Amino acid sequence: MYSQGFPQVACQLGGEQILLPYQNLKEISVPRYYWPNNREQLVLVCREHGHTSVYSNKELRWGPLPPSDHNQTLTNFWKAEFRCDRQNCGKIVLAHTRLGIEHTSESVAKFLLESRPGLKCANNHVLPVRAQVLFVEIVRL
Repeated sequence: MYSQGFPQVACQLGGEQILLPYQNLKEISVPRYYWPNNREQLVLVCREHGHTSVYSNKELRWGPLPPSDHNQTLTNFWKAEFRCDRQNCGKIVLAHTRLGIEHTSESVAKFLLESRPGLKCANNHVLPVRAQVLFVEIVRL
């Protein structure tokens, strides 16, 4: 563990601390953590509330292992990409969540698309539950 703790963000609805994937290499003094490539924001759906929150890197905190993640080995951090199906839009939405290992890519996509207040594209369209799924995968560092 890094002396400052683990990388995490707080659910903007209920305050649950959500642990981000990280890698602690002996060759570097600060561990590497996951943040979406070429993105200023992280769209994350809390598993406890099904609430969609958008975070900037400034909201990342280093702290102790959240109590809800002491069984972290029983969860996966997922990312999924969707295409907005509004006419003439087609914007891509990248969303994330941490869910139990029993979940499949299909159940993760469904969970993300059913979140509230919903996933939004760059044009502020809320994606419908039937939005086109481009991919769903577990984040690995």
